[in-house]
Amino acid sequence: MAVDLTKKSNRTLLNKRYTTDAFTDGQDAFTSVFDINSSEIYTQANLIPTSSLPFSGSSQNSYYFTTGSTVSATPTGNDVMRFWYRHALVKSDLATPLGEQVWMFISGSSTISAGAQLITGSQQTNFISPKYSAPDISTNTTEANPAGYAVKAVYSSDGLSTSADINPNYYNFDYKTGIFQFTSSAIAGTVITSNTVGRVYLTAYQYVGQSLSTRLTSVDASLAALSASIQAVSSSGAVAGGSNGQIQYNNNSAFGGVPTLVYSGGSLRASGSFTGSFYGDGSQLTGIATTLAVTSSAGNVNVNLASQALTIVGTASEVEVSGSSQTITIGLPDNVTIGNDLTVSGNLTVQGTTVTLNTTNVAIEDQFILLASGSSSTIDGGIIVQNAANAGEALYWENNPATTGRWAISSSVSPTATSIAAAEYLVTAEKSAGAPPTNPTYGGTTNGFGNLHIDSNTGDVYVYT
Repeated sequence: MAVDLTKKSNRTLLNKRYTTDAFTDGQDAFTSVFDINSSEIYTQANLIPTSSLPFSGSSQNSYYFTTGSTVSATPTGNDVMRFWYRHALVKSDLATPLGEQVWMFISGSSTISAGAQLITGSQQTNFISPKYSAPDISTNTTEANPAGYAVKAVYSSDGLSTSADINPNYYNFDYKTGIFQFTSSAIAGTVITSNTVGRVYLTAYQYVGQSLSTRLTSVDASLAALSASIQAVSSSGAVAGGSNGQIQYNNNSAFGGVPTLVYSGGSLRASGSFTGSFYGDGSQLTGIATTLAVTSSAGNVNVNLASQALTIVGTASEVEVSGSSQTITIGLPDNVTIGNDLTVSGNLTVQGTTVTLNTTNVAIEDQFILLASGSSSTIDGGIIVQNAANAGEALYWENNPATTGRWAISSSVSPTATSIAAAEYLVTAEKSAGAPPTNPTYGGTTNGFGNLHIDSNTGDVYVYT
């Protein structure tokens, strides 16, 4: 019979791959059975799906399932398992009886038979067995609905015929080594009628994820890179030792990059430029200013940079403060109120429409006050003393376009008036040696009535009427 359980058990205990009982114990090849090495330990078994298997048919033959739970036609470097749909197995040509033939899972091979002594470099191993599936699909084959991890085997000339399915009770499949064998010669004879008509085709899932060996290799490479990037040397270039030393970094494959950490006298100090983030309160750092001194005419302020914040505030209606990014702006608000005295050493220019003085007395040092500044036309101008809500008494100069104007007074004048109708005129006196001229200087023939002229020779007084 094809599978001699006694011989298979004995050879398994000897770490040999059992192929056929036609071989002697010395002919079977050694393989890893109980002495599992690091390359045979799955470190990504947790990523193997237990249900809802990702592949379904021939269109996804040889596809990969990645760690990101995606399906790829080509390897990505992050693959967990691979799907084989009805892959043609290669039989041993060393055993003549049909029931003793051994079938092997060899990738890319078109030959129907080959030697069975050794596992070739292209022989596929590490297939995923039903132990990884959920209990309710543990007996389902890879082509069932829903699919499980039990291999599906057919025997035909092309692997496509559904009537050529091989009963799972008729064969044994070693998920570790990829070896397929019939359980007896009699059963094999019912399936295989000729050595040249067909071959066994298998649908299976294969583990292609990382093993303990690849994980250890990756960790070892990372440690080697870390060791190479930090090299402790003394200032003379020798390996550091003693009380003084220097740590230099691998800077683009060249040691000596900055910053340089120098250990001297029990202290580790950094020199050179530094970019990035520093974590800590700086309490143990030396050579770094920790206090900000602010000097002003009102007094001095010290700010602890480790625990205090400098606050800059304005005065309501007098000074405003604003900030954006790293810029602080100090200026005057649109409407300014001065709480105490204001001294202007230069010129004061007011461009508004109204100047209001809420004072008891106004002292003006200038000898002359100019009203209607900037005017080039004959307009009225003077002083209004408010004695009502919207009116007051006016003393003003009334311009006359035809002749020289005259000072006048008027009542009930609006504080915002631009022209005034005179109620009465002020009398002016002029003198000369002789009689007065025909018209007075101020007011003329129209508004000059009442003005006086004094003859300085005779003392006579004349009144213009």
